[in-house]
Amino acid sequence: MVEIYKNAMELLVAEEVQRQLQSVPPRMAAYVKHVELTAYALNQLPGLYATSQSGLDHQLCKGRSQYKQQIVQAVRHAFAAVNRDPIRTVAPLEDCQKPMFLQETLRQLRQLLKNDKLEWETLPTAVEQALIRISQGQNFWNVQSASAVGLDPTLPDSERLRQARQRVTQWRQRFHKDSL
Repeated sequence: MVEIYKNAMELLVAEEVQRQLQSVPPRMAAYVKHVELTAYALNQLPGLYATSQSGLDHQLCKGRSQYKQQIVQAVRHAFAAVNRDPIRTVAPLEDCQKPMFLQETLRQLRQLLKNDKLEWETLPTAVEQALIRISQGQNFWNVQSASAVGLDPTLPDSERLRQARQRVTQWRQRFHKDSL
């Protein structure tokens, strides 16, 4: 299962970057890279991590009350540092979260389809074979493989298939959202 946590400081810095960008002339704002400003400022500030919505709300309140001035100052410094060399070119980082998420998804699909050799390229064929076996009335998922991917092992295969389809739809939506 993918664990989710958030750094409230990232949200607070992003708010402050947006606020300070409003006072920058539009021509200059077009050349400012928000990601660089945010990263520079975050490196000057402590992390405020949370794993639940109530924890995130608490960390946001704490950040606004205890670190407001530091956040404003860090973003000001970020503007100064990033604007020193406006024509420099840098290669942006690739999104390393996607591959981790995709690997976890592939691991779950391997368990679900009981196929340790499953790869993204062979997934459509494996799903087609699983659907054929289910339509022929073969018991496809055992309790362990169903439970491992969050499906109810007490349900009949047809119902687990419905759950699996919902799961794949959720994965697709999350992947699509993460890739935007």
